[in-house]
Amino acid sequence: MIGTEIQNYRIVQMLGKGGMATVYKAQHKTLAGTFAAIKVLHPALAQDAGIRAKFRKEAQLMSGFTHPNIGRVYDYAEDGSHLYLIMEYLEGPTLEEMIRHQTGPIVEKRAKQIFEKILSGVGYAHSKGVIHRDLKPSNIIITEGDEPKIIDFGIVKMIQDEGHPGATRTGQRIGTPMFMSPEQIIGRGIDHRADIYALGITLFEMITGQLPYNPELLSQFEMEQKIVSESLPKASAMYPPTSPLIQAAIDKATAKAKEDRFQSCEEFAAALYAPAAGFAATPPPVAPPARPTEYPNPAYSAPETAPPPGAATKKSPFLYVLLFIALGAGAYFFLKTIQTPGQGDTSTTTSRPDQPKENPKDEQPVQIAHPATPETPAPVDSILTELPQTLPAPAPESPYIERNVTPREANNLRNVLLRYVTLTESNGDGTRNMDTEGILNMFAYPVRRYFGIYGALPADIEKEINRYYNNSVFETAWEINWDDLTYERTSDGNYSVFLAGPYTYRTRKNGEVKTRMVGNQVILNEDYKIIAIYETK
Repeated sequence: MIGTEIQNYRIVQMLGKGGMATVYKAQHKTLAGTFAAIKVLHPALAQDAGIRAKFRKEAQLMSGFTHPNIGRVYDYAEDGSHLYLIMEYLEGPTLEEMIRHQTGPIVEKRAKQIFEKILSGVGYAHSKGVIHRDLKPSNIIITEGDEPKIIDFGIVKMIQDEGHPGATRTGQRIGTPMFMSPEQIIGRGIDHRADIYALGITLFEMITGQLPYNPELLSQFEMEQKIVSESLPKASAMYPPTSPLIQAAIDKATAKAKEDRFQSCEEFAAALYAPAAGFAATPPPVAPPARPTEYPNPAYSAPETAPPPGAATKKSPFLYVLLFIALGAGAYFFLKTIQTPGQGDTSTTTSRPDQPKENPKDEQPVQIAHPATPETPAPVDSILTELPQTLPAPAPESPYIERNVTPREANNLRNVLLRYVTLTESNGDGTRNMDTEGILNMFAYPVRRYFGIYGALPADIEKEINRYYNNSVFETAWEINWDDLTYERTSDGNYSVFLAGPYTYRTRKNGEVKTRMVGNQVILNEDYKIIAIYETK
């Protein structure tokens, strides 16, 4: 077809091939910088009178769509055995390609922004009486500025006109099994809520970077049985940072009974930020203070609560007099006890930076906790164990320290990093049995630094993982005291966690076992995706 002229366009490149048609890039014959995408129905299908009627109907329907998140249809043409649909040419990866090769799991804030626009486009089509019936990430193109464009309405059905000649009849299964609703699987009672189900699976893949079922391990029959009879796997089980709100939205959108799903795209969109009727969601964590301040972990000390209005009782004036006398006496004896002989009162009014001011017992400052030194230190590389000479004493009562981080955030950070360290430990067989994809899905790309690479993408990181574990080391183990970490919120809103401990490994070169102290500063974004790892020297 390359070089074929269709109306005012000349085909210059094939873009993709599907079950019903092949899509080409075409250039306008007189406007050199103008391009279009031309969908050419396969000749064998074009001979069917019913399919030809359906193809024409698609062109008529889609040419009237003017939504910014739906790919435009410009014209329709046919000549002999060929049918052509001339459409808007869109540059950018499909949502599927973006997840697979650029982002892995998409940061929740960004995922919501993209998904809202997808819902808007699908909702617009529903309002025109059209359902897509094959919604999936490969049918959504992400253009510049994260603007999604829904394409391929080639299998749409008129909601109010199922009996139109050539239209898909009730009971005929159309769609991609992974994204098909239970009623699509059994071919019964399909309506716009089948799109809602497919959108729930699409959101699942955006948030986790994975499909709910592995198509390489399951036959189509096994997959369809799971869709019809089993609950969908939890996104939070595949990707722990999934928020309860998003998990609840996915659960409702993918309910087995269509009556239990969101009844419209507008309802689905509202649930991304506020609980919809019928299910609850955990409120978002409290925003950190504007300026970093150090405070004790509130999970281990009950907060003071103010008495309810009207609960206060009147005090006798005599009690206030006694209280005043007691406070005065206490202040007098306190000043007497802190004076040093020969210095008068100067020690109570002057505090040097290198001489901390004393605090009452109930106001001890929180200090950074560090891992305890082993009784028998293992051999270490000195260049990797140089730490600041003046370290504050460990906090005696808190299992970990938080700075502008809530207990829930600290727990999420701990779980993510525990999973990362667990996945990156080797049992001597290189990456053969290692969940490399699971490791890659923990990163927000591009990573600022990983194994010394700046701006690393998934291919870069996978290459370094293979090089390190397949060529450099056998068994590896990193001992970290997970109950003794410091969590901080950085000025740009990210999280910072310092991991340190003895790292033991056996080299592949000569089998020598070595142990050295390793310290890594890990930076994570607000969705607990790793964006930088720096080894401290």
